[in-house]
Amino acid sequence: MIVPDYYERFECIAGECRHNCCRGGWDIEIDDEALERFSHIEGEFGERVRAAIDEDNVFRHINGECPLLTGDGRCGMVMQGEKLCVICDEYPRFTEFYEDYRERGISLSCEAAADIIINNTRKLRLVGDGSGCTEPIFVFVNKARNAVFEILADREKDIFTRLRLALDYAYAAQTRINDNDYGEFSYEPKDSEPEHKSLSAYISLLRGLEVLDPAWSGMLDELYKQEDVAPRHSTDELQC
Repeated sequence: MIVPDYYERFECIAGECRHNCCRGGWDIEIDDEALERFSHIEGEFGERVRAAIDEDNVFRHINGECPLLTGDGRCGMVMQGEKLCVICDEYPRFTEFYEDYRERGISLSCEAAADIIINNTRKLRLVGDGSGCTEPIFVFVNKARNAVFEILADREKDIFTRLRLALDYAYAAQTRINDNDYGEFSYEPKDSEPEHKSLSAYISLLRGLEVLDPAWSGMLDELYKQEDVAPRHSTDELQC
């Protein structure tokens, strides 16, 4: 199994999390094995657990929060020493499979995981046993991804240049994939979009995303004002 070198650093920060995954109104589907276990939890807490599950086997939300969340932001199931359902136990960890090949990572949608990933100042390394799959498309995509990692890790170039080069390389690789051509691939990416657009050009896109925290809209309004007066950030359109 392959993991990023920061994988083992993740720890849930529970009540310290500002955007707790139990508070975002996310639908948490409960697996069959967990449902069976939950049906046997005794006492008042067991009744609370069963009352918290709707007809679709999803935890109900009260004002956007899981009803089993304690007042200080911790999981009532954990506090009671009960085993969690698969999704609650695994998140933000996830696993990708390709035949016998497996990769695990942590998701940016988790505040604690995002803090690890975004503030990681070292070049990314994938560690573990990556053998086991020789399918041409897998070998091709794996090599292409490694090349993109190398482009993004070139600290002699600024981040925007690296992003443009990575996207150009990915576009060329995707073209080969679309043609089912998985032969030897050698491509020198081109930086053909040197002009930056102000971040304010993308505020409308960000406004259209699902809002989990009411403060988000105010943050976007403030960012738009700052960028409109004196652009401090710039980026290219992240589309090929």
